[in-house]
Amino acid sequence: MSKYGDDPDTWPEYWRAMKQELDAAGIPEDTVVELLNSPNDYPQAVPIMVDWLQHLDERIPPGDERRGWRVSLIRNLITKHAKGNRAAIDVLFHQFAIEPALCNEELEAAGFALAKICERSDFPRIAALIRSERDFPTKSVLVEWLGQIKTEEAKKLAVSQLPNPATRIPAMKALVRQRATGVRDAVAEYLDNEHEIFRKEARKTLDKLPED
Repeated sequence: MSKYGDDPDTWPEYWRAMKQELDAAGIPEDTVVELLNSPNDYPQAVPIMVDWLQHLDERIPPGDERRGWRVSLIRNLITKHAKGNRAAIDVLFHQFAIEPALCNEELEAAGFALAKICERSDFPRIAALIRSERDFPTKSVLVEWLGQIKTEEAKKLAVSQLPNPATRIPAMKALVRQRATGVRDAVAEYLDNEHEIFRKEARKTLDKLPED
């Protein structure tokens, strides 16, 4: 049930418009939140979510309503059906370019979605986000994503994230997945860290890394 009640005729125009698009696509859920909570995953929902994200400011009034819609639209792209979809990937990267900056909840969802659907060819843009001064809750998720990129640049980028406590463990996990060489000394610095969690992760990482 919508927060506006059961009768779509009483819903705001943009709520009705979304329902009409979902109906036309053969999706039985009526709202983006229902779609998000559905046990079913509809490939035909992806272009609808992308289109609404592209035109969100034109369709949804500012404030909490727009923020809520943005988060739901983005989270509906965390699906195998959006993997490698260039329009979906582009609109997610765009969320980080919006000024004034979106709130943490919105950027958190965008980070999770990018980590889910990006391809290796998106490394330059992922790297730029990681290097940027903009902080967001899921930067750590993108750092761990680096593990699938087995290049010298990706290895150096992962190492550069070790000093930041928020990205340290994801960086170690990325290095293990990369089977990176020449990084053991950088990881070993944390064997004597004041925090046990980092000491344990450093030891575990060194046990898994190849010998230099």
